[in-house]
Amino acid sequence: MEQFQEGYVQCVAATAGCLFIKQERDMFGMDAMIVRPSVDPFGEETSCYVQLKSTTQIAPRAGIASFSYRFGHRSYMERLALPRKGIKSRLVVMALPRGQAEWT
Repeated sequence: MEQFQEGYVQCVAATAGCLFIKQERDMFGMDAMIVRPSVDPFGEETSCYVQLKSTTQIAPRAGIASFSYRFGHRSYMERLALPRKGIKSRLVVMALPRGQAEWT
């Protein structure tokens, strides 16, 4: 699931003109950084950390704007929720069908 989600998020980031930079080691509990270059050659890029989670335990329903996700370790949620002055962080949860053959 992890590899599938990384590949999918990388494709979405590329489509939006962003870079997907995977963290090779645990970096503040984050899995990657997404960077959007500035359209102005002298402008500043915009970045955010992302924590990637994938699950087969929830099934979002059409028309419902949100769903709940339960972290396996409280420290992951606490680190994600820390107020940051610099680069912000986002949680990306991918809900997948139980059968791997149904992912693609």
